[in-house]
Amino acid sequence: MSYGKRIAEALEELTGTTPTGGKGYAARAAAALEAILASYASDAIVIVNHGDDVDDNGTNLASAYAAACALTPGGSALSATNRAVVAIPPGTYRLATAVGSCCLELDTEYVDLVALAPGSPEATRVTWAGGAGCFGTIGQSVGDVRMSGFTIACTGDVSGNNAFRIGILADQDISASIYRNMHFRHSNPKANQYSISAYQHLAGTWYHCVADAYAWRLGTNGDLSATMYDCEAGNFSYGGDASGADVTGTFYRCIGGSSCFGGCTNYGCVCSGDFYDCIAGNTSFAMGKEASGNFYRCRGGAACFAGYAGSGTDYGTFSGYAEDCYATGSSFGGGHAAAVCSGELVRCELRTMTAVFRLAAGGIIRDSVVEQTGANLSCIILNGNAAILYNDTLVVAEGGNGYPIDTAGGAKTVICAHCRMNNFDKGADYQDGLEVNVTNSITTSYNVVDSDVAI
Repeated sequence: MSYGKRIAEALEELTGTTPTGGKGYAARAAAALEAILASYASDAIVIVNHGDDVDDNGTNLASAYAAACALTPGGSALSATNRAVVAIPPGTYRLATAVGSCCLELDTEYVDLVALAPGSPEATRVTWAGGAGCFGTIGQSVGDVRMSGFTIACTGDVSGNNAFRIGILADQDISASIYRNMHFRHSNPKANQYSISAYQHLAGTWYHCVADAYAWRLGTNGDLSATMYDCEAGNFSYGGDASGADVTGTFYRCIGGSSCFGGCTNYGCVCSGDFYDCIAGNTSFAMGKEASGNFYRCRGGAACFAGYAGSGTDYGTFSGYAEDCYATGSSFGGGHAAAVCSGELVRCELRTMTAVFRLAAGGIIRDSVVEQTGANLSCIILNGNAAILYNDTLVVAEGGNGYPIDTAGGAKTVICAHCRMNNFDKGADYQDGLEVNVTNSITTSYNVVDSDVAI
């Protein structure tokens, strides 16, 4: 009998039903499951017994995990190449409250949890109803664990504790862990009720994971060094407002709500990682802190990319590299006289600014659009000499007292060529686009200054 057939028969025995879906369905299901479990030895698989009672299911899941931890597949100890797996059939598994810890702690290396319906994460739910003294549904205190295809949920609050669906319980390096197609749910996500949280280090590789708000949160001096592909989370996710924290990882096509990727309400945390095609709402991407990483085709709202949120003393510095990115308002190190952009913007758009935007010595903006809509405010304010502006569109509120290029005080030089600027009709002092104390180091600049220049 084939290995896949044995899996199919075991599932049928556990569920008490014959698989539906037409002729050949059981065989197709078996083939899919065989592919999922093919990397495990036949004596490395523990299938969870389950039925209609969700509490019994939770007990059986905990027992299955304990049994898997004791396995020696092929007579050898568990290792990175000799793993054990807990196979979880579709259903709901409600874990018992464990005071002082998590309901289920993953405390053994190389023991994985895999759903037997991996394409439907909501069909397999590991839950906990909440309660005093317990920190969350599942905790991980070892470094090499793989999870795939199920939902970890919490349906109640825990006052005064960091209650999470999955938490990293110690200063643990989990860079070898892999999470695929996982969902993280909470009935009332909020501060201290996290989707995914870590005391210090949050690493690993995450594929197609979905979480509610407050996911992938960090503690003081923590780092989010994960590699993430196509993940999605609600507000206040991917980092947070922890002091000394840094989002150092690599993110591909990840989506968040407001205050994500090192964002929060008043200040966020440093972003020194690499971000590709990521999207978030207002006050995201190192809001109020330093964005020193690389950002490609990312989109944010207001006060993003080290922008200033409008209150407090965390002003923001954009010292990184941004290409084909978009933000509004006080972004890219803008929004306050103490905020600054010292990095490089290429083919970026900064729209509808209503506060100051300061460009440091050596800062570069090219092939980009910068739009100042605040009455009587200038578009670019030079904090130092030799900033570079090339082939940009720099627009101020037409007829106001703002200059396309201004100075923070004293004489400044700028390297500016092939740019389009407006407010020509304001008067003679405005007709080269530069405030009187700004000198263009390019003699023949080919800049165009006209009141008809618009975005």
